[in-house]
Amino acid sequence: MSTVPFSATKRDTTGKGVARKLRAAGQVPAVIYGHARQPQPLALDHHKLQLLLEKHPYQSTVIALDIDGATSNTLIREIQRHPFKKQIVHVDFQELVAGETVTVACRFTSRARRKASASAAGSSTRCCTSSRSPATRRTSRAISRST
Repeated sequence: MSTVPFSATKRDTTGKGVARKLRAAGQVPAVIYGHARQPQPLALDHHKLQLLLEKHPYQSTVIALDIDGATSNTLIREIQRHPFKKQIVHVDFQELVAGETVTVACRFTSRARRKASASAAGSSTRCCTSSRSPATRRTSRAISRST
């Protein structure tokens, strides 16, 4: 798994009104929880988070959160998005502890040539997923409708 650095700031206040003010200021409310840690509310920069999610497979990427000078290795457990806007509403992080077992969803793509199609000067690409998530099912349906 790869590790990506990201910065966050602690929040002292919680609630719906505070979260709305954060979103209006271009930030995303988040929570980090873990092994023997009390849940800590955080604030993240929306634009930087959006870029991180576009560049990296966030389900299986370790994110080194820099929280006001202290670094914690985390995984993203849940991302809540607005129903029709391209906006992240909330993020949950789970802190990783050395020696602890964690289950993550990984996408596996196999590309191999078949003997029959290789002789016909063509190649075949097969895409397999190890766990069929709702996003994968939606993608499969969208592809099958367009063909």
